[in-house]
Amino acid sequence: MPYLQVQTNIPAAKVPEDFLKKSTTLLADLLGKPESFICVCIEPGQLMTWAGTSEPTAIVQLTNIGRHDAETTKKYTEMLTEHLVKQLGVPQDRMHLVFHTKDRFEIGHNGKTFA
Repeated sequence: MPYLQVQTNIPAAKVPEDFLKKSTTLLADLLGKPESFICVCIEPGQLMTWAGTSEPTAIVQLTNIGRHDAETTKKYTEMLTEHLVKQLGVPQDRMHLVFHTKDRFEIGHNGKTFA
């Protein structure tokens, strides 16, 4: 169920063709979940500013079933930041990562919830 949403002001033409696949593989490894459950969405070309400038920036949200603790979010932040800097060229000081946790009954898939 993990869902990664990346909103960025970089143009679609600058998003690598394999960004979605590489992001899916990274999440599968990072979270220990099969790729078949992972969804990645990138929304390039957004009208965004950071510190009043339109230099490359991103807001990244990871939604997952279960609870995150301080150690896991630290690891997720390090790995996702490294990935996004390398893949999209967004400086690490111009992005926020937000982690959302959901209970199994709050997520539906294939006509039923995960509960």
